[in-house]
Amino acid sequence: QAATERLHNLNDSLTRTKDKSIELVHETKNQANVYTNNILAELEKVQTATLDLPKNLQTHLAPVRAEIESSFHEITGIVKSDLPVGEKVSKVGHHVQEKVQPLLAQTTSTIQSYIDKYVGKAKEKEGEAKEAVEEAKETANGAAEEATSSS
Repeated sequence: QAATERLHNLNDSLTRTKDKSIELVHETKNQANVYTNNILAELEKVQTATLDLPKNLQTHLAPVRAEIESSFHEITGIVKSDLPVGEKVSKVGHHVQEKVQPLLAQTTSTIQSYIDKYVGKAKEKEGEAKEAVEEAKETANGAAEEATSSS
């Protein structure tokens, strides 16, 4: 009877372990899905954000946009594959690290260069406008003095 009780306890323990393992597998799959869905959502946001930029900047970012779209499709392919969850997460993580992060850095750099270029041009125009205003003031003051002295 003691042996039967031990077998029953062992069976219960194995059943609980199996149930816990199944639960962990489902939890891991859910976490992996959340992880990849977040990455895909962020890539979509970047794609959409680049469409809101000025046309000439969009032209500069066209190759980057193409790479982002390619990454989106590649990650989607990994997610939909029959690979084990751990391998999917590993491949998506590797792809993000090797391709997506450099793409985002390149996008940021391109946009910053654009901003710097146009801010510089705006400051230059502002300086030219201030000079023109000063010249106009001097001319107006000179004309006013001349008008006053000839009266």
